Amino acid sequence: MKKTLYLAVSLLVLAACGCGKPQTLPIIPSGQETGPGGHNHDRTDIPMGHQGSTTSTPLHIAGDVWIGARAIILPGCRRIGHGAIIGAGAVVTKDVPDWAVVGGNPARIIKSRKSE
Repeated sequence: MKKTLYLAVSLLVLAACGCGKPQTLPIIPSGQETGPGGHNHDRTDIPMGHQGSTTSTPLHIAGDVWIGARAIILPGCRRIGHGAIIGAGAVVTKDVPDWAVVGGNPARIIKSRKSE
């Protein structure tokens, strides 16, 4: 099965990209950012920018996924399921099931694209 991932402009992925490798990337986002889960900020004697990053969280993005503009995917999300749609501006904090349409802050399931 062909895997396709659609990315809109300004996608922010804060989980480490251990992403599934789609075969096609039809849209390359101009504002895409990827990086580790977060930043260390425990010590007050060292500037936050010099304290490094926390342990990264792998993220698997299945095939035929649409991620809307300015969506934020936080480290609590480890998988975005096959055929899922993430609405523009959504803040994804947990896994997204196959065929789910999610949106909001925090993102919640709005509906399933696949009828039972």
